[in-house]
Parts: sequence; C-alpha cells; structure tokens
Amino acid sequence: MLKKKFVASFIIGILIALTPTLIVGRLYNVAIVMGPLLVAEFLIRNISRIIGLLVIYDGFKNYYHKTS
Repeated sequence: MLKKKFVASFIIGILIALTPTLIVGRLYNVAIVMGPLLVAEFLIRNISRIIGLLVIYDGFKNYYHKTS
C-alpha cells in the first residue's frame, strides 16, 4: 500500500511539472511569446516544476520515513 502511494505521488509530481507543456503543446519559446506574457509563462512553468518536485519529495519523505 505504501509503495502504491509512493508511485502515485511520483506520477502526480511528474504530471504537475509537465502540465504547462501538455496544455500549451510546446516547450518554452521566447520567439512566440512577447512582453508580460513571457514573464507570466516563465513564472507559471517554473512554479509548476517546483510544485511537482515538492510532491515527489513528499512522496520520498513519507515512503522512507515509514519504512525505516
């Protein structure tokens, strides 16, 4: 059961980190986006990566804390 939660948190973290790319359908491209939208897209992509990494970290932390 604990391993399933670990795998689920890992998959959810990866999905959160890749969500902006999946929604927009392209990687970060400076040539297409201009001005304030460039900053907003950059921030949203980085925030989603940070949140995804935090979800993965929490899964690791819970998995190794409960197994030891």
